[in-house]
Amino acid sequence: MAGYNQKDPLTRGLGMAVALGALAFGAGAALLNSERTRQMRDDLERQIGDLSDKVERALTERRPEIEDAIERSRRVAVDGLEKFKGVVEDSADKAQEYVHRASTKTAEATADTGTRAEAAMLEAGEPLESGMSEQNTSGSESGEPTRRMDAENDSDITSNPGY
Repeated sequence: MAGYNQKDPLTRGLGMAVALGALAFGAGAALLNSERTRQMRDDLERQIGDLSDKVERALTERRPEIEDAIERSRRVAVDGLEKFKGVVEDSADKAQEYVHRASTKTAEATADTGTRAEAAMLEAGEPLESGMSEQNTSGSESGEPTRRMDAENDSDITSNPGY
């Protein structure tokens, strides 16, 4: 019987009618779906346009505030940099003054040390030379000790001829 139903023109027609109905229903649903999609796309485009307009209006209204805030920030940054520059310049001036004072003191100390060393050498050399000349004139047999100045203590040192 199953073979009989497939060859029956009525069954075939009914099957074709159901298939065509299903195809028409699918096409109608796709068309409705497409229309709904288009409507949703249009709604989204309109909403995006509205939001863009609102954002643009808000920016236009707040532009002076925004520019003022940017200008204040810029001024604060410039003032901070100028203060920092002043601090750096003051520090550089103080450092240069310190180096100048230190080099002046060092130069004075060096000159003073040189003068003291020269004076000490002269003082130390005079008694030694005078003692040597006395020994040479009076003879070394006397056995008298030679006196000379100690540069560190500024005192006389009695030295024996073997010292």
